[in-house]
Amino acid sequence: MMLFINELFSSIFVMSVNSSIVALLIIVVRLALIKSPRIFSLMLWFVVFFRLLCPITIQNEFGLPILLQNNINQTIGTWIPASILAEPIITQESENKTYLLPTNTAEPALITSSDLYSATFNVLSYVWFFGFIALFLYNFLSYILLKRKMRLATRMGENIYESDRIKTPFVLGLIRPAIYIPKGLEVDELEYILNHEQIHIKRYDNLLKPIALLAVTLHWFNPVVWISFILMSQDMELSADESVLKRSTIDIRKAYAASLIRLSTARGGLFFSLTFSKTSVESRVKNILNFKKPAFWVYAVSMIAVVGIGGFLLVNGEEKDIDGSLAWAHNLSVKDVQLIETVISPSDRDAQYKKMSSQELKSIVKIINSSEGEIVDSPDELGSTITLYITTKEGAVHTYQNLMNTYLVIDNVFFIADHDWLENCFKQFEGDGSIPDGFYERVTGVTTEYRLIKLDENGEALGEISDSEGADRKLAEDLVFNYMIKSTIYPAKDINAFEECYLLRVIYSTSNLNETHDYYLFSVNGDSYMQNGKDGFCAEINTELYNGIVNIINSTIAGKT
Repeated sequence: MMLFINELFSSIFVMSVNSSIVALLIIVVRLALIKSPRIFSLMLWFVVFFRLLCPITIQNEFGLPILLQNNINQTIGTWIPASILAEPIITQESENKTYLLPTNTAEPALITSSDLYSATFNVLSYVWFFGFIALFLYNFLSYILLKRKMRLATRMGENIYESDRIKTPFVLGLIRPAIYIPKGLEVDELEYILNHEQIHIKRYDNLLKPIALLAVTLHWFNPVVWISFILMSQDMELSADESVLKRSTIDIRKAYAASLIRLSTARGGLFFSLTFSKTSVESRVKNILNFKKPAFWVYAVSMIAVVGIGGFLLVNGEEKDIDGSLAWAHNLSVKDVQLIETVISPSDRDAQYKKMSSQELKSIVKIINSSEGEIVDSPDELGSTITLYITTKEGAVHTYQNLMNTYLVIDNVFFIADHDWLENCFKQFEGDGSIPDGFYERVTGVTTEYRLIKLDENGEALGEISDSEGADRKLAEDLVFNYMIKSTIYPAKDINAFEECYLLRVIYSTSNLNETHDYYLFSVNGDSYMQNGKDGFCAEINTELYNGIVNIINSTIAGKT
């Protein structure tokens, strides 16, 4: 439930911020349209409330640049699923080829970030949620009570009712709207009022205003939304007044204004708020008395301006100059995903791998959608990683990695990313198992072969285990993994200077590629070392693993002689 509320508030908050920019621009445009019929200002407000309620955005090259992306909760590190795969990266010294190496398994679970921003966001999410429920219930009950109050109204026509329990006229009902008028109206007043309310029904204002009120209820924390609702309601009334005046064959401005003043008793309740408030009545009376039928060119220019401005404010600008891998990350959808697996490095063998549950996919995809960064051509590829392997329903496998809380790596494209964002999203991910047999062959399409060779003083092979399997293969994998996670490295040693030296040869193969990595193993003063090629960097490795490899090679060679 917490995750749902967080995600919902995240989307609402982002929609609210971006819609506020649109609303403020419309307030400015509304001032420029002060001499135009108010129907055009009203049309612009529909853009604001559409954006407040519709989570789907339209993108266009000439659209409005957006202020926030729809993943604010991921940015500040709220509820995060414990998964995103990782593994060490091997770079071939001579050719700069990158390969992903083994790590381990785990099953994800939702975890709460202890980060201050996360805790604050969680509290704000609950405050918003309960505020929304309270306001929604208040409006709903106000509507129900008003409906019950009008049950005793006297029917005067097809959808016209008279009641001595109200002071001002209004339209009530969503599907079958009815006009309710106070008892004792004069004939002339009745004509004006009925015309006004019938215009509301004809334009479906009885539906549009409650929908706008729903937007206010969802975005109740945003004062710009309240102001927008007030101004929209005012424009709705002013445009209906103008329609009444325009349809009249005689000048009824003074009589209509006098009638409005007499009925200007304020009515409580948010469902019909501000329709007859003092401020609203003053602006309506002023607009009525100053009304003149606009010329055709005013309509034409206003329509062109509203369509152009409304179209611009309705759509978001397209993201430009974005790398293909980032574009893929931004557009990934849960329905596109078949499977997500995590690999973490460095980690214990029994805590490297994790297969994500279907319940966690949505949260992980939201993290991926929020990806940002600048491409790096020559990154430092050593260090801890958390890697996601995303298998799509089309069978393609994508990689998504956090490298040292510095780089975001998407399908082997490196991006400098925000350190705090990487750390908040990935720091608590844990594995709960070892990497399944054949995992890397499955996700990369690359098969791996390990060969163990003993060398003489001249670097010639004295004996070889051509294709390690079972325990021998696992030991070779562990040795390479142990080497890759070392943070301390040394300059290359002269391999020919050692009386005892061993070679671990790793061959990566695909249908059109065979790449070989040679790792030299040797001992100095009782410490064990592993070196990438004859000129690559050297690192101290686990002596137990080293001795295990040496024993396997020597026992195999001895058995063959």
